[in-house]
Amino acid sequence: MAHRKHTVKEGDCISSIARRYGLLPDSVWDDPKNSKLKDERKDPNVLMAGDTVYVRES
Repeated sequence: MAHRKHTVKEGDCISSIARRYGLLPDSVWDDPKNSKLKDERKDPNVLMAGDTVYVRES
């Protein structure tokens, strides 16, 4: 399945990113392509500007 790369901007969190792409937050956060980010940021609501989140394309 293809993924889109989303670069986090100030104020973004997994919930807002998921909403933008019409997905559930857990499906974005738990996607295996985001495992490195998950290791670096323990809280999905605390991301840093410049982080990369991978979002599945439908």
